[in-house]
Amino acid sequence: MSALRMYERLGMDEDGVECLAMADRFGEAKEKCRNLPDFHTNPKMLNMYGDLCQDESYYKKAWKVSEKKYAKAKRSLARVHFYNGKF
Repeated sequence: MSALRMYERLGMDEDGVECLAMADRFGEAKEKCRNLPDFHTNPKMLNMYGDLCQDESYYKKAWKVSEKKYAKAKRSLARVHFYNGKF
């Protein structure tokens, strides 16, 4: 049994998305992430979706949804700006 199947069976959707991303199955990871019931209110999933799509607006939304508590969103946004020379 694959790790993905185990995560799905246990209801560990976030870990399933991470598993797909690590397996370079980005299209499936994006779809699974978007279809999660709490996608728009879950900072971790918004941040991961930003990583998958390379869209900094999702990092900003994760920061806002978390009420400025999900530090990984700010680190991800900083990483994007650093690599794009916007510092």
